[in-house]
Amino acid sequence: MKQLFINHTRFGGGGATIAAERLAAGLRSKGHDVTWMVKDIGVATADYPSDYSQIKPRLFDRLLALPSKDRLTISPLRTQTFSLKGEAQFKDSKIIHLHNLHPDYFNFLTLPSLSKAKPVVWTIHDMWPITGHCGFSIDCERWRSGCGKCPYLNAYPGVSHDWTSTEWKLKRWALSRSRIHVITPSQWLADCVREGIGRDLPVSVLPYGLDTQTYSPSNQAKCKEQLALEPKRFTILLASANLRDPRKPQDILCHAINAVAHEHPDRLQVLTFGNGDLRNSIDARIPVTALGHLASDTEKVRAYSSADITLFSSRGDNLPLIIQESMACGVPVIANRIGGIPDMVKNETTGLLVEGLTSEEFHAAISRLISNPSLLFRLKSAAREFAVKTFELENHVQQTESLYENWYESFNAN
Repeated sequence: MKQLFINHTRFGGGGATIAAERLAAGLRSKGHDVTWMVKDIGVATADYPSDYSQIKPRLFDRLLALPSKDRLTISPLRTQTFSLKGEAQFKDSKIIHLHNLHPDYFNFLTLPSLSKAKPVVWTIHDMWPITGHCGFSIDCERWRSGCGKCPYLNAYPGVSHDWTSTEWKLKRWALSRSRIHVITPSQWLADCVREGIGRDLPVSVLPYGLDTQTYSPSNQAKCKEQLALEPKRFTILLASANLRDPRKPQDILCHAINAVAHEHPDRLQVLTFGNGDLRNSIDARIPVTALGHLASDTEKVRAYSSADITLFSSRGDNLPLIIQESMACGVPVIANRIGGIPDMVKNETTGLLVEGLTSEEFHAAISRLISNPSLLFRLKSAAREFAVKTFELENHVQQTESLYENWYESFNAN
């Protein structure tokens, strides 16, 4: 079966692109033919396949887009998206698999037309399809009733003018006229779709797939040696694509680590990876090793396997790959209860959940694991077992294949 993936980025993107790339690789291993249409190519190397075409806006579309610039994130005046049905990639594909359609390249209002021409499935990676502009609503509930008077205009993808009620209504119009099977990686996001303007669409929960043979525990002592870490110190990992992302406040985690340092000044060390530097935020008595951006699976597995625990804080999230990858490497996660994180971190079983986003709660959880090696050992084993059972890429591919076949048959029957 041939599938067309439509996504913002082809190479080197964020979690949504990485998850889509992993699925595409898994499908290809089963004999499927996957091609891509993307806005941005991203950071490609000679090793990457030329399996994509780029959606480049015409000059006419750029001019038409000016009135809605910084007001709407759904590109309602871009005409080029309507012509996708005439592209050979679209015509030759049996399934159109949508991923991230934001920001500023895909006309949301073409969904009814596209989904009448071909069977369309859409893995939604955040709340954007059902909100007035934001990817995550944080503590705002206005997406349930119409948006407007947005308290978070700067939240990605940000806007300068509050047209969020208009965008919400346009999205509701498009979704109500579309025939799309929605895939969500978490039960939380599926519930959001059903409680919001996607309530009439079929929804399936398929957690992201991960190669759990690649992401598996490695010898901690060797990994620490390779990263020049002190062998006997309790190692805490902080990781994010952007360590200064305000949606994932690392300052709370740093304050918690600093509080633990007063109790165990000679026992801790911190390892970080991702863009940004946290060394000035952490107590000077604690050794900090900053690895920066890690592009390869091998580098990430080495980092995870060097750690005793991973800390993760968020104001809004779906199914974070950092947590998934860490658990697959047998490293339990301490995280706050938000979004889809409880789908992964089962409190007291595969990790620890804190109820609030406070340094005090993270501090208490860290101290508990430092002082209770038997609990830490049990969580490590359970985290790995859960990851293999829940996230194994081969299972994810099989579930996706089944969904494709059923949706394709349903589309043709009607």
